[in-house]
Amino acid sequence: MSGLKLKATMFATLAAIIGLSTLFFTIILSLIDALNIYSLALFVVFFNVLQWLLAPYLIDAMYSVRRVSRSEAPELYEAVERLSRKSGIKPPQVMIARLPIP
Repeated sequence: MSGLKLKATMFATLAAIIGLSTLFFTIILSLIDALNIYSLALFVVFFNVLQWLLAPYLIDAMYSVRRVSRSEAPELYEAVERLSRKSGIKPPQVMIARLPIP
């Protein structure tokens, strides 16, 4: 996937998340008769920032991930660094999830 296509996909995903959360809060606020543009904007921004801040911790907890060092998994580090260079992004943290699947 090219860098431009990846960025477009990420932007479309962000737009979909914001759109769905806006729709959700519009329905909730209209049911409690508190619908105005300011309360809607406040709830959407608050919800998305909270989700953005908490998502890494929730993912770590759900998948029981642990950070690994370069000495523990040198081949994994090399693969991540090679793919990061190829994609033009900085290498992410390398973590391993203990899952009962191959």
